[in-house]
Amino acid sequence: MTLFPIQNLHWPCLGVPDGCFIRGGKIDRERITLASGDSLHLGGYMNCFDAGQWRRCTSLRYVAVQVQGSGQFRISCRAHDHATSDDIVTTDRHTDEVLWIDLPQSGQLSLTLVALDDAEITDVRWLTDRPPNPIRPVICVTHYKQEAAVAQNMQSLAELAVPRIVIDNSRTLSNLEGVTIFPNRNLGGSGGFTRAIIEAKNMDATHAIFMDDDATCSPEAIRRMLSLLRHANNRNAAVVGAMVSDLRPDEIWENGATFNKRCRPRSHRLRLSNFGAVYGMLGRQSAAKPANYYGGWWLFGFPLSAVTTLPFPYFVRGDDISFSLSNPFAFETIAGVFAVQPDFVAKETAFSLYLDLRNHLHQHLVHDAIAVGRLQIATIAIGFVAKSIFRMHYACATAQIWAWQDVMKGAAFFADIDNTMRRREQITAIDTTSRFQTTTTENNALRTNPKHRRILSVLTLNGLLLPGFRYFGRRALVTTQNRSALWPYAMAHSAEVFAPDGVSSYVLRHSKRTALKVGVRLALTTLRWLFVFNSVRNDHLGGYRRYTTVDYWDREFAKGNQTHPTEPTDQ
Repeated sequence: MTLFPIQNLHWPCLGVPDGCFIRGGKIDRERITLASGDSLHLGGYMNCFDAGQWRRCTSLRYVAVQVQGSGQFRISCRAHDHATSDDIVTTDRHTDEVLWIDLPQSGQLSLTLVALDDAEITDVRWLTDRPPNPIRPVICVTHYKQEAAVAQNMQSLAELAVPRIVIDNSRTLSNLEGVTIFPNRNLGGSGGFTRAIIEAKNMDATHAIFMDDDATCSPEAIRRMLSLLRHANNRNAAVVGAMVSDLRPDEIWENGATFNKRCRPRSHRLRLSNFGAVYGMLGRQSAAKPANYYGGWWLFGFPLSAVTTLPFPYFVRGDDISFSLSNPFAFETIAGVFAVQPDFVAKETAFSLYLDLRNHLHQHLVHDAIAVGRLQIATIAIGFVAKSIFRMHYACATAQIWAWQDVMKGAAFFADIDNTMRRREQITAIDTTSRFQTTTTENNALRTNPKHRRILSVLTLNGLLLPGFRYFGRRALVTTQNRSALWPYAMAHSAEVFAPDGVSSYVLRHSKRTALKVGVRLALTTLRWLFVFNSVRNDHLGGYRRYTTVDYWDREFAKGNQTHPTEPTDQ
């Protein structure tokens, strides 16, 4: 009987703590040694088998487990479902012997292996006798000045024997062995990934796997993604990879998300070491996805045949949201399919906040699933700006007002990349306070802030209503991980924000005059929005249809005088 692997042992990687993957035994690279009587537990997010998902999404009704290495084990398989767990199989097996398991209707399966003699494990595989459906995937990365990260990630994925392409927006990549490089006009992430879709179709691929240039994942994550895509009953099945922040490698940042007035990440801050919480998260993913569900492009696999609408030219921020909302994907998340990426908060700048608000407003103008009226959209913009004022990031607040004003210029403003580049220069010129410099201050920032202080900050608009506040307000120390939150700045007349390295920072200072100027601009912009809303919405609806077509993107790419791609055979 021929057996086909659908899941392998996920080895510790990418800075995520070992205990999130494997518990027990001695790990030496990709080998685990056990003395007689030692036990090894494989479960949690990284190494459980999500039986409920495979029953729901595929035709599999039973699977096989095979331990590779040497020795004899007592294997116990336990099913976890809705806060309960039960042993379903306990048996002795030598390595390479196959254990068949009937899949339960729901829940996840974990394994506990007890060595009956000195033993060594090199892999634990879940297998099926059902042949996979043939697909032709291609891994696609959009690159802009992340040469070292892209080279390392492409090298680590070479063992998969899956074609890899890089859309080189900065045109700075040298040849990468086995990778096809497409020099591209810099049209941001949306332009890069649109080019990837077009080139993948030209390669006769059936599926694309998108990855950001600063994201990394393990080969096993891609294998599991491809396993489900190959066996899925729904031809529109798309796999959404989770994200883990490099500053919090033991937590999920996002395992799929919804979008309504703001991004709402699912399972945010769930600890990967808490296996019980992980099983609860995996159990909840069987529920139907709402219409406003989306997947991030740090790791996203989808069928090209399901793409009816190409990305809108947001430049960056929002392109993955819009792409998910406008195409008929059947979204799935899979245990162990994740990427590690620099923390979003650490990457925050006035320009990124400009792009973020710009896409938030546009999304609500063009997508029926999240359509709201002029007042609710106005509250989104006001909330973004007010948060920046509260945090004393006045340049960010100004940039966000510009974002709102630019949305009122119509969809054509997005389509002309020069507009975005000019805005970037303007924002960079005014954002002089949030540039990290070497500091001698010791980073002993508060982990929390007293409730009474937070309440007082709300009642006084964080001191803006208090005369002489700059003389009696407190001085706050803020870590990078917390700089986008409000509570660290409560009742502070100044704040020193530390970079992740802890040795550089920037200082913000309370200013009633600056806050008032920004507030007046915000009020005037709000009034204008209320008058022009209907015409702006109609313009964006028409523009969205025009700027998400092959014809539009072909014209944009042609402006770049593209050179021929660098093929893997050119090495």
